[in-house]
Amino acid sequence: MKFLNDGDTRCGEVQYFTRLATTADDGSWEYIDVAIICNYSLPNDDLLRLSSHVILASHLLDTISVICVKQIVGVVAMIPRHMVLPSGIDGDIYCMMERPGFDVSTWGIPYNVYCDREYDDDGDDVE
Repeated sequence: MKFLNDGDTRCGEVQYFTRLATTADDGSWEYIDVAIICNYSLPNDDLLRLSSHVILASHLLDTISVICVKQIVGVVAMIPRHMVLPSGIDGDIYCMMERPGFDVSTWGIPYNVYCDREYDDDGDDVE
């Protein structure tokens, strides 16, 4: 997921959502909704520049953050891939996909596999 951290946009993998009980100024209980996140590194600068800002590749870090759920700004998919970075580092990295499930093949022209009727090519519907 994408979230804001001190004004910067970061990516992380949610481990848990939970509520924390805290005491308010008047002594009553109030609950804060939080997410526990494993962080990804910032995107690789060289790969980002060489790909004209198309490929955002990050490493999964060993750091954990606890953030307020209101800091979450979007859902992304982090696709694992083994590759060699421009710096020569070989390893597993995660490429970010901004809109998981966004399928452009179903937009616009319907394909024959989606139509129940037979193909009509007699031209009667053309003016």
